[in-house]
Amino acid sequence: MANFFVTCMAFTDDLEVRALVRERKWDSTNRVKKFESNISNGRKIFRLLEWINEMQELVDLSTDKKLPMNLWLLRIILASCGFVYNLTDNILWFANMNFCSPFVFNSKSIKWKQVKNMTSLLRVGLGTIVALYNLALKRKAQDEMITKLEKFLDQKV
Repeated sequence: MANFFVTCMAFTDDLEVRALVRERKWDSTNRVKKFESNISNGRKIFRLLEWINEMQELVDLSTDKKLPMNLWLLRIILASCGFVYNLTDNILWFANMNFCSPFVFNSKSIKWKQVKNMTSLLRVGLGTIVALYNLALKRKAQDEMITKLEKFLDQKV
């Protein structure tokens, strides 16, 4: 919304306003841009330590003995991807503010954004697989329950 306002002001018919906007000297457009930036940074601060939740998930999974081995392994990988995603999201935020390099360990070929995007894709894919696997387990349990209950259909209560 702020970009729309700034664009409208930058192409206004009022030549004086247009010049001030392009020189970044028009107060209303500067305030709108700063406001938008502060809102974005405010949301980002809430996500700053999200990787700690993923670490807790890994700790919880490490002691969980109830899950089937396949599901346990998938959830460990999923939580690891979440950890890397959230950590690289924070690093990318710091890199965008020029606190660190945008490249992974100064490699000059791999950017933090690429790592974040790949782990995000992997996370979504694995999340889908875990959800489908859970659904299959629930369906199997439901079918077993129905089979057990079918022998009681003809009995009166």
